[in-house]
Order: sequence, then structure tokens, then C-alpha cells
Amino acid sequence: MNHWQAVLRERLAREPLEAPVLGVALHCAEPVFTAASSGELFPELSGPDHQGLLCLIDRLQARLGTAAVHGLSGVADHRPERATQVRPVQWPRGAERAAPAAELPPRITRPAWLLPEPQALPERQGRPWLQGQPLRLLEGPERIETGWWDGGLTARDYFIAGLPSGHLCWIFKPRLPAAAGAGGWFLQGWFG
Repeated sequence: MNHWQAVLRERLAREPLEAPVLGVALHCAEPVFTAASSGELFPELSGPDHQGLLCLIDRLQARLGTAAVHGLSGVADHRPERATQVRPVQWPRGAERAAPAAELPPRITRPAWLLPEPQALPERQGRPWLQGQPLRLLEGPERIETGWWDGGLTARDYFIAGLPSGHLCWIFKPRLPAAAGAGGWFLQGWFG
């Protein structure tokens, strides 16, 4: 009941009211029945942490509107800028559960933060520089060549690079200089 009160409070805070609210009636147009649960095969999707996340999402949607609360989902595309899409947040509830993800790779090879557009990097003696410092190439190249069938040709060699400060970034060098408008290095994203 506390959850419903919090969501209602957030929703009413957005609504211009002509008088104080003295009562609330709740009407359910389409009741949803959920199966009783027993043990969970995937405990990370249940329990107090999951319930807390659901409550937070409900409160944010009540306060900001459902169109303002988004999530990301993966798309089957090798091009980093097309590998995710924004979607409405709809977490699995009750008996509904998301399909388990494929086994994760043993290490992270994609950054958590992608730039909206790749950023050109200065180059000195063939080495990329960032924030006035030379980048050290730690891993790569990982070659991504795809998109020839839809007019979005991508032909790049990606590298994990590090700054002297220890920050890691994901950079690439176009394989076809005309594909990026020019040769050189580009920053695509940052690791955690």
C-alpha cells in the first residue's frame, strides 16, 4: 500500500488541483492475475532489490511522465552507434520474466558510454592524442566492417586505449578514409 501512496503522491504533485484532495478511489479497468511464485531460478530479478527498482521506476514515471523514463535495449547490429535503441521502461513483473541473456564475455570489450557522434582526435607522429596527452593502445585492432547492404557502410579498426591517468577509452581509425570524411583517429566512447 505504501508503494501506491508514493506513486499517487508523485502523480498528484504534477496535477493542478482546484481544491485539496479529501479521498481517492482506485478503479482497475483490466485486472492482471499473476501466478503465485515459488523459488526463483534467477534471483537477481526478484527480492527487495528488484522491488525497490520497480518502485523507483513507478515513482519516476508518475513524477516525470512515462515518456520521460527510458531504457536501452540491444539491437543486432555490429555498428556501435546502432547497437542499442531507446525504449520505454517496462520491467518484468510478477510471473513475467525476461529471457536470460546469453553468457557474458569474460571481459568487457565495449564501453558503457558512447559519444553521440565520434570525436576527431589530434594525431602526432601517427599516435592519437586526447586531452593533451598521448593515448596508449592497449588492445586491438578489432575490425568492424558492416552495413554495406543498407547504405550505412562502416569499416573501422577499434582499439581500447588508455590515458596516463588510467582512464580507458574506445577509439577507432577508419579503414576507408572517405567513410569518415578524412583519415585519422576518432574517440567513440569511454569505459566505466
